Amino acid sequence: MSAQWTAVHEFLGLSFGELTFGDLDRAITADMPESDHFDWKKALPYVPAPGRWNEFCKDVTAMANTRGGLLVYGVSDAIEYEGIDVAVARQQVATYAQWLRNHVQPYLAGVDFAFLEPQPATGKGLMLVHVPASPAAPHLVYGGTDKEKSQLAFVPPWRDRDHTAWMSQAQLERAYADRFARADQIAVDLREAAEVVDGVIGEDEVWVVVTARPIQPPPGLAPALERDQVRGVLARALAESAALRGKGRSGLDVLKRVSSLLNIPRRGLRSWAVSNRGIDADHVGERGLYIELGHSGTLVFAAEVTPEPEAPVHNPPDEECRVVSAEVIDHAIGEAVTSAQSLGRQLGTAGGLGLRARLETGLLDIPMWCAALDGRGTNRISTTSRRVRRARAVESGVDVHGDLDATRVAVADLSGGVLHQFGVEPPFHS
Repeated sequence: MSAQWTAVHEFLGLSFGELTFGDLDRAITADMPESDHFDWKKALPYVPAPGRWNEFCKDVTAMANTRGGLLVYGVSDAIEYEGIDVAVARQQVATYAQWLRNHVQPYLAGVDFAFLEPQPATGKGLMLVHVPASPAAPHLVYGGTDKEKSQLAFVPPWRDRDHTAWMSQAQLERAYADRFARADQIAVDLREAAEVVDGVIGEDEVWVVVTARPIQPPPGLAPALERDQVRGVLARALAESAALRGKGRSGLDVLKRVSSLLNIPRRGLRSWAVSNRGIDADHVGERGLYIELGHSGTLVFAAEVTPEPEAPVHNPPDEECRVVSAEVIDHAIGEAVTSAQSLGRQLGTAGGLGLRARLETGLLDIPMWCAALDGRGTNRISTTSRRVRRARAVESGVDVHGDLDATRVAVADLSGGVLHQFGVEPPFHS
């Protein structure tokens, strides 16, 4: 389960980590009360009768619209253990997810299911549904009636202490205002995070700078990152980035080229940094790199994006300019996104990540061209491409626990946004 800190942790005084059946058994014995971010449910969700709301979608959406929370199925309102058929529940997860896709707008991402059983297993246990607070709130639940099949109604639920209610018009207006304010703040935070590399980029260099920020911060009691955990975060990111591209496409891996540096992350201000700039070592490598992993889940991933020395540009422009590599940009963005996800999972973050990518250069008045590898391994600037004097920032998002397909979409979105400014398609993730 993605949730590392829940209402149960808070009630029982547990440390940061995954819940066990024993933890829930203790909560039941202690008569843990329901609240705006915790709800006991006796039976599994059921198919709604015609003309009735989908109660599962209503309950999940209410928590997403409030501050997130946890639904526990298999415990009665009297807080007595009843248990649910775990095998049946596992089979129904796809149906529950489909209900959310069909009945909730906008799409509600990050809902996570987990199952806990006593030992020895009896076939009965608990189903846990973790709902992150959604940055896209307010979400609306759609429903209809048999009489008016052509009409749909939509309503925004929310949690009012220990029960679910419908938002008033004033509450809905405030919820929309909060959504837009969150989006504006995320954009500001991502832009400010990128400023950390201003003193790293040389005057004659072009770097791609990717910043990521969790929509919801890690749990307040989550322990700070340790050096060994930083190594693990980046090792997993490299493996996941390679999986995005498939076999035979790892020659440009930015992290692998400076793998010796990954073993010596340096402390920063509430963060760890990995960089081959500012140190006296020949293994600094041909390509500049700067990575900062914050204890808050914020990540800065910056890499120099000039073409490989062994694949020079066949048709360089007849003007003073900087040439960037489409393949290196695409690789670096892929590794940046998987690094952000790996960091979020290490810190116990649930839900979405805001992403931003932009090409930064030390000299703003020198134009840039983008080259791509042809079938013979030579970098060429396409006759249909165009030069860029000042690149624009591109923003996107991805779920911390998103699968490879979801991650690939986010990488293609960022990489495409950067490269399309040159009239160039992303080489690998499009």
